[in-house]
Amino acid sequence: MLSSVFPRDHGRFHSLPLLGGVLDGLCEWLAANGHPLRGLRRRITAAPHLERLLSEAGVQRLSDLSVAELLSFAPNSTRWTPQI
Repeated sequence: MLSSVFPRDHGRFHSLPLLGGVLDGLCEWLAANGHPLRGLRRRITAAPHLERLLSEAGVQRLSDLSVAELLSFAPNSTRWTPQI
């Protein structure tokens, strides 16, 4: 599904070492749960930023993180971040 949402840029997202393998499933889950295409794209475009934060923190596998640890990487709520 990632390739249909980002026809030209899907390779950039698939190539992310930590998140690339889960983004297609995330796209499918978001779409199945009623998220509009625009909102779905906005969430996926945040992936490279999250990837960088995870890498800087030394995370090598997503399975090493608890839900609380993963949520700690979420940005503080501002006018533009609640949708991410």
